[in-house]
Amino acid sequence: MNIWMKKFMGDRLFLILLLLNVVLVSFFLLSPGIAPNDPIEIHPDLALLEYSDDYPLGTDQLGRCYLSRLMYGGKATLVMTFGIVVFITAAGTAAGIMAALAGGWAEHFFMRFLDTVLAIPSMVLILVMVSIFGNGLVTTTFAIVSVSWITYARTAHSLVLGFRDSGFIQQARMGGVGFLRLLFRYVLPNVFPQVIVVATQDFGDKLLLLSTLSLLGLGAQPPTPEWGYMLSEAKPFMQQAPWLLFYPGFLIFLHVIMFNLLGDRLQEVLDPKEA
Repeated sequence: MNIWMKKFMGDRLFLILLLLNVVLVSFFLLSPGIAPNDPIEIHPDLALLEYSDDYPLGTDQLGRCYLSRLMYGGKATLVMTFGIVVFITAAGTAAGIMAALAGGWAEHFFMRFLDTVLAIPSMVLILVMVSIFGNGLVTTTFAIVSVSWITYARTAHSLVLGFRDSGFIQQARMGGVGFLRLLFRYVLPNVFPQVIVVATQDFGDKLLLLSTLSLLGLGAQPPTPEWGYMLSEAKPFMQQAPWLLFYPGFLIFLHVIMFNLLGDRLQEVLDPKEA
C-alpha cells in the first residue's frame, strides 16, 4: 500500500482531478447550510423567473428557487449514487472472491448464475423490478443494485483466478494461514487496485443511469429535488425556460466527465507495469 500511496502523491494530475472532484461533490453535500432558499417552497407569482437577487438562477414553473433545488438535488443524486457504487463494489467483490477461492461445483454454479443474469439486458430487469415494487428513489436504487453487483463479481473472480494457483498462495495455505489472513493479506491487496478503478469509472455510469430513470419518472418523486427528475419537470417548458433543462443537464454531464477522467487517471497510476 505504501507503493500506491507514493504513486498517488507523486502524480500531480491525479491529485488535481481528485481535488476538483472532492470540491465539486462537497459543494452539493453541504447544500443544507449554504442554499439560499427552501428548495420546495412554492411561489406561483414568481414562476419562471430568469434570475433575481433572491433567486440567482431563477425559479421553476412553481416559483421554487432553482439554485436551491439544484444544490439539494445534487446532494440526493450524489449520495444515492455513492451508496449504490459502494454497496455493489463491496457485495460483488466479496461474492467473486469467495467463488474463486471456493472452486469446484460452487464456483461453477455461481458463474453460470451470473452468465444467466447477464444474458438479460439490465435495463429490462430494472424496469421489471420497478413495475413490481413501484416508483421511487429507494425502489430504483434497489433495482440498480440488484443488477449491477454482477460486474464486480466477475471482475473480482477473474482477478483471483489469475493468481489463485500461484506459488505465494499455495505456500500460504501449506503454511497454515487462516482464511481471513489469506483474504486480507494476500488476496485483497491484489484485487483492490483494479476494483477501485472500476468503481471510480462506474460512478459516472451509475449517476447517469439513476438520472435517466428519474427522467422517465421512475426514480425521485415530487417534491424531492433530484437532477434527473428536474429534467423531467422541465421538459414542458424547454421553449419558454430553457435554463430549467440546461442547469441539471450540465451538472450531470460535468460529474460524469470528471469521475471518468479521475477513473482513467487512477487506472494509469495503479498500472502494475508502472510500479
